[in-house]
Amino acid sequence: MTKTMSEAIELVKSSAEHEVVGYESWEIPKIEKLYDIEVNRSLKEFLLAMGRCSGGSIGDESVILYSNFFSIRSYISIQLQLIDELQNLKHFELVGLNPFLFAIEAETYYHFLLTKEEGEQFVYVFSENDDTVTKTRETFSSYIYRKAKWGIEFYLDQTIVCCGDLLRI
Repeated sequence: MTKTMSEAIELVKSSAEHEVVGYESWEIPKIEKLYDIEVNRSLKEFLLAMGRCSGGSIGDESVILYSNFFSIRSYISIQLQLIDELQNLKHFELVGLNPFLFAIEAETYYHFLLTKEEGEQFVYVFSENDDTVTKTRETFSSYIYRKAKWGIEFYLDQTIVCCGDLLRI
């Protein structure tokens, strides 16, 4: 079931036990320049509304954007690692659409979106286990909604609030 980013944001804000924190609009061009991406559509909505902290609804166990251990150097390093992997697998068309890594699941599944892709922003997965790249049928908005719903159902009572910052040096 496809969800909009507005629905994901509403779910997070209505259930968060702590402050939900996004980026300021003047910070978006800095993120675009640093990570060589285009921030628009659902990614922009997400970053502005809850890009730094989901108030405890979504943890950092997979969504690396909420990791307080990462700095600009860490994020850029992992971005470049993904781009290298895509180039090694001859997925130059994906590299040209400016991928942006936002989650790592089970330590080997790198979830990213293509920031220059036309239309809806879908989630892509690079599997380190078998060196494959798959375009999922899940949109970025639906992924965030699913993670929030799962976090609310299983972890919200633990009140672990994870906050990250793509601009922290």
